[in-house]
Amino acid sequence: MKKNLLALVLCMGFGFITAQAADPKTDSFNYPDRMDGKYSLKNNWIFSSTEGNYSSGADLIAPANSTRSMVSKDGKLYFSSRDGGNKLIEVDGKTGKKIKDIKLPANAFTYLGKTKDGKNDSTWTVGLACNDIQKDAAGNLLVCNLLTSASGVFQIWRVNPQDGSAVLVLHTVPKVNNSLGDEAKVRFDAFGVFGDLSKDGYILAQNASEMNTFRWDVTDGKADPEASIFDIDVSETSYFKGLTNPGSAPRVYPISDTHYYMDGNTTLVTLLQMDTDAGKATVADGFYNKPSALFDSITPPVADPKEKWEMNQGHNGMMNFQVGDQHFVVMAATNTAKAPASSFRLFKYANKNKAFSGLDCLWTFPAAGMGATSNAYRTAVPNVEVNGNKATIYLYVGENGYASYEFTVKDGNNVAQLNNDAVKVSVKGKTVELSPEVASLLVYSASGALVTSAQHVSEIRLESGMYLIKATTYAGEIAIHKVVVR
Repeated sequence: MKKNLLALVLCMGFGFITAQAADPKTDSFNYPDRMDGKYSLKNNWIFSSTEGNYSSGADLIAPANSTRSMVSKDGKLYFSSRDGGNKLIEVDGKTGKKIKDIKLPANAFTYLGKTKDGKNDSTWTVGLACNDIQKDAAGNLLVCNLLTSASGVFQIWRVNPQDGSAVLVLHTVPKVNNSLGDEAKVRFDAFGVFGDLSKDGYILAQNASEMNTFRWDVTDGKADPEASIFDIDVSETSYFKGLTNPGSAPRVYPISDTHYYMDGNTTLVTLLQMDTDAGKATVADGFYNKPSALFDSITPPVADPKEKWEMNQGHNGMMNFQVGDQHFVVMAATNTAKAPASSFRLFKYANKNKAFSGLDCLWTFPAAGMGATSNAYRTAVPNVEVNGNKATIYLYVGENGYASYEFTVKDGNNVAQLNNDAVKVSVKGKTVELSPEVASLLVYSASGALVTSAQHVSEIRLESGMYLIKATTYAGEIAIHKVVVR
């Protein structure tokens, strides 16, 4: 059934929240410098079950099982929360302390539809909202609800934490919009985004019930409710041979118009390629090309320095990032049952091709793990913000805590070099255009305060004022320009 939906621009409510009972601690493990001192890692702060400051109700971001995802933006963390109405929770990235709740308005995650007798229009509420949060290439925050059946409504809203507004991007009913049969099983716990979803891009969601991935193309900020469905190859020759589903709460990470990573409860992080004509997704790369990367003998284990730590399935999350012309990935390494419980692993890629065969383990962290408290929704998400030769790595493990680490690249030969000619900048109205497209962008005010950041962009919209723009190219060069937006 097709409905006419209002694209509502809505005001959020802001409220300060009760102070946390616990204070941040520091992961005291001494992570050894790697590769002749080129790379170093240290903890900024940590709240975790293991450290004992993320255990009681007052310590937690929100009540148990209600906060299932996190992203970082401009030095702040944003957690999606299903507790006490639809909301985001804003956290200071420097300290880990809560700042405020950002409450979505009552008519977010609602829609107009017919009453059960089909005679009148009525406002319906979408359940289990704010289940996942993502950030697109332009820095927009987006949230979705948990979908548990093909006949349910799946929505994604774009949320602006600065001015308290929300805009509907996607409204779909898979069974209706994709004409699925009664036997179809669909469950979406999370989603992935590619491009600037206030303009053009696409949304992915991995079905937790079957081996298929849904894609909705976005044009001018609105998603087509009819998805392209890609059946994942599970044939005899596939790495996913015989799998009927990817396990609970799978996550997807689009990296181009044709490729995406998938990480499920029964899988490791794996790269897939979409074939639009065939409606198929085939495995393109994965740990099967370097099984030894699953073992870490670099980070000295706390209990036994001779032990090797092995990654396993169970927790889902990963993120690629770039420092200068070097490429890295951080991903969930162990679940709550594997030592160290609820840890992450940082790898260096051999080059910009990001092949699994070129992975080098740098560290597993936290060395003591985040904790072993049950995490039924499998969230173990990293987020990374890069500034010069340093990357701040934020971690969140459902029910077990969150943390911040500083990763430093000391190899001066490979740190981004200043070349203002590498990026041309022009201003048209309120839009700053960059040529060519850049890998990352930092925008500072005239006073030096960070205004916003973005990745993989060729333009950004700013309010009137004077700005300093720092752009990093895909080749690792840095261009710095001063612009005036009138």
